[in-house]
Amino acid sequence: MAGITATGTGSGIDIESLITKLMDAESTPLTKLDTKEATIESKISAVGQYKSLVYDLKAAGTALQDIENLNGITATVGNTDALAVVTENDAAVGRYSVEVKQLAQNQQIVSDAGTYTSASDALVESDSGVAKAVISVNFGSVIETEGVKSFSADSTRLQEITISAGSDGEITLQDVADAINDGDYGVTASLISDAEGSVRLAISGSKTGAENAFSIDVAYLDSAGESVTPATTPALSDLEFDPSQTTNTAFSLSENGTAQNSIMKLNGVEITRDSNTIDDAVEGMAFDLKEVTTSAMTVKIARDSSNISTQLQKFVDAYNALSSQIKTDTAYNATTGTAGKLQGEGSIRSLQSQFRSLLGQAFGDGSGSIRTLTDLGISFQDDGTLKLDSSKLKNAVNNNLDGVIEFIGAFDQSVSTSAPTASQDGFAYKLEQFSKNLLADGGLIDGKLDSLNNSIDDIDTQRERIKQRLEDIEARYRAKFTAMDTAVASLQSLSTYVEQLLEMTSSSS
Repeated sequence: MAGITATGTGSGIDIESLITKLMDAESTPLTKLDTKEATIESKISAVGQYKSLVYDLKAAGTALQDIENLNGITATVGNTDALAVVTENDAAVGRYSVEVKQLAQNQQIVSDAGTYTSASDALVESDSGVAKAVISVNFGSVIETEGVKSFSADSTRLQEITISAGSDGEITLQDVADAINDGDYGVTASLISDAEGSVRLAISGSKTGAENAFSIDVAYLDSAGESVTPATTPALSDLEFDPSQTTNTAFSLSENGTAQNSIMKLNGVEITRDSNTIDDAVEGMAFDLKEVTTSAMTVKIARDSSNISTQLQKFVDAYNALSSQIKTDTAYNATTGTAGKLQGEGSIRSLQSQFRSLLGQAFGDGSGSIRTLTDLGISFQDDGTLKLDSSKLKNAVNNNLDGVIEFIGAFDQSVSTSAPTASQDGFAYKLEQFSKNLLADGGLIDGKLDSLNNSIDDIDTQRERIKQRLEDIEARYRAKFTAMDTAVASLQSLSTYVEQLLEMTSSSS
């Protein structure tokens, strides 16, 4: 604080020390404000952590809504090397006999050894008069009639790959492979160097299935884009192939894999598909064929509560963390006389009571036997925490899986990420929305934080007023003590004069 800082010259009193002590006494309100501010800041920190705790509950509600997280059906497969089974909640419980008779595969052809020695081999020579080559890939099926095979092409699936000759007038083996791979033509190409020094051109179909066989035809164009017949047939013509004539030695390409469907016997019924994943044979089940078997295996479909239990336990843990924190922050220890940071804060107590009220409600449309969390084995303990009874949940899943899913309100999020109307009556949606409202701007938590921050602002305002008042008080103290010091100095001067006068009078007498 500004003002006179010297010790009294007239009175000899330590005015600065006296003012300091007086101002310390006057500053008591500032000290009280500092203490109050520290308490409020402690509360702000404590309330702030509830955002994270409530967010965990919101996340638990979000996860419970995803049907993929709640698969209550599992499959046990007798031979996991040959078959994998993925189940959904609408799969029927029971046993199935499955035999993998054939795997679906794509057509694969490869050039014969010795046909090419280098990727730079010219398949169209520079003096051939060919400006462009067109490789036609026809997709279709190999059919057999009275022992005679033929290729039936689907004209709507024809793909034409145009390859332009280079500046030297040549088209090389590498040019062919690059052209095939440069577009989405339904086939891919690779060049493989074998142990005998040959470079083998491999062409593979992109899709499996008997209807994805393909033939290859080659045509040539001149610089005007007109069809041309070279005087000498280019080596590129060796790529022509007919999948129904694989025994024809005229081809320089051999079939390394036949386009075929998968064949599975399910309970004695033969099922054929163009893929090794069969997901439309039995509702709620997808079969992933991996290996041909010589005998049937057993697939057991059973209820399983483990996935549902895992997600519900995450909710229970999140709620218990919130409940435990509220208990710690609002408690009062009579023995030590210590209060929690938020002891007496009604809004925090309200947070807990609102959650308890929500968790005690009935969910779903009310038509099923699963109505409350208690029906799933979740109940409040004496200390206010929740506990999940795994045995009770398992019984609920085994006896009424549909009711459990309906109560939770889970739905297929691969179809839509927005909860359908039916799911909005479910526990998970209500939990998510309730938590979201608490976290929203203007919600209970933000409202309490705003109130506490306003209190901090009020303290800042009070502090400034008190500081100004203290400056005024100090100025008055200094003015009074200065006046006193001046008066004392005058009196001392008068006293000295009187003493001198008396001494002079006495001496004169």
